[in-house]
Amino acid sequence: MGNLRNDAEIKKVQFASAKDIIEEVYTSNDSLSCYQSYQFLNITGKGFMDKSPLSIIFWSDVTYVQYKNGTAVAVVPLLKRKTKGKTELRLRGAFTSAGILNAIYRKDWAYDDFVKLIGYIRKDIPNAKFCVGRLPQDSLFLRYAKTFWNLPDDTIKRQECVSIPIPDSFDMWYQQLSKSVKQNYRTSLNRLKTDGLHFAVKSFWNQPMDRDRFHQTTKLYAQRLSEHNTKKRWMQKLIEIPLRFQKTVNPMSHTFLQMDSCFDVELYIQEELAAVCCGYLTRPDRAMVPRFYINTKFSRYSPGGILIAEIIKMTTKTGLPVYNGGGGGRITHVRHLDLSRGAEKYKYNYGGVQYFTYGFEVGL
Repeated sequence: MGNLRNDAEIKKVQFASAKDIIEEVYTSNDSLSCYQSYQFLNITGKGFMDKSPLSIIFWSDVTYVQYKNGTAVAVVPLLKRKTKGKTELRLRGAFTSAGILNAIYRKDWAYDDFVKLIGYIRKDIPNAKFCVGRLPQDSLFLRYAKTFWNLPDDTIKRQECVSIPIPDSFDMWYQQLSKSVKQNYRTSLNRLKTDGLHFAVKSFWNQPMDRDRFHQTTKLYAQRLSEHNTKKRWMQKLIEIPLRFQKTVNPMSHTFLQMDSCFDVELYIQEELAAVCCGYLTRPDRAMVPRFYINTKFSRYSPGGILIAEIIKMTTKTGLPVYNGGGGGRITHVRHLDLSRGAEKYKYNYGGVQYFTYGFEVGL
């Protein structure tokens, strides 16, 4: 099935060969996130498995392009592997920390098109199991899959995510915080002042990280992960180095060095890195944050809370431009600081609003 005519309705291709088609379809639909861009999916490749890195070699790439009246209307990039006599299929990006997974499609992609595409995949890969997760609520792929497989709600897996809406002014954001969170924020600033410490914020928008920032922030990231893994200081030091290497070679990290849509905001206390927020600016008005971490040396000052407040200040004050990435016109404000997966309390404390992504497993 890989040698269909150019005018065929559906073609099976290698992911890299579909670059121009993916970019064209992606550009046409501003509801697709940065995680569906060719640049992100190409840099991250098959992804990375922290607990068993070599396992990724058993997964291979298969990508389907669907045409209608000679125009590409959808691209479904998949990963597949054979296990126990069955083929398992996942959306490309499944083995990254991407907050959103989805097919890549035009806004007018129809249910009938979806049905034809699934029928083609069934014939191409018989006896397959489709494991899909992290689909956004507005995903056409999710909507059509629920109808096609008649999936009851109790078979759909939900994953809690949190995003902070950014209002027109810092004061509007601050006033909607609880009394205790406001007090904690004031206490953090007062403690810095009382202890004779100063803080500074460095922000970088619409640009990749340079090597120095990358290595500095990755070092803190590995340090924080080691603290999550064990409370024993000697053990933390022992595992920090391999964790740092692991995060350096992880292709997800490479996106921060290469993607133009990246941003990172860093809080320094006495010129030492105290907190980091980094991610991608994505259409239509969202800053996606896959990595947010602090230096626990400064926990007394709640550096994460200070950093969130500073990001709110700068986005409401200057109307930072969002990476356009094609389609939808130029966006002049970041309206959502999307802290993505996980329901940690601090996300809600600072104005976060709950939303869900969805997943399911079906036999093709």
